[in-house]
Amino acid sequence: MLRKSESGTPPAGRTRVPRRFRSLVGAVRTHPTLAVLVSLVGLAALSTALHTLLVGRVHGPFVFMDELGYERMAQSFAHTGHFSLFGKGGLAYS
Repeated sequence: MLRKSESGTPPAGRTRVPRRFRSLVGAVRTHPTLAVLVSLVGLAALSTALHTLLVGRVHGPFVFMDELGYERMAQSFAHTGHFSLFGKGGLAYS
């Protein structure tokens, strides 16, 4: 009669690792901190590459006109303590 390990199925709690990945899995198990560091650096590199690829498609930030008006109102409130837009008091454009 064959034991479980001889039957070709991995013991409970373990998964079968292909031969080509055994050294990698062994390295990750012995140096988990290094594995996390390599993963984070790889993720940052992938993010940078994706950002570089997509940055050519966007020509600049998109700002709505009302946002510029609210920015002016915030400036007037900071300088005078009152809301005004284009020299007129109030909270609206009209």
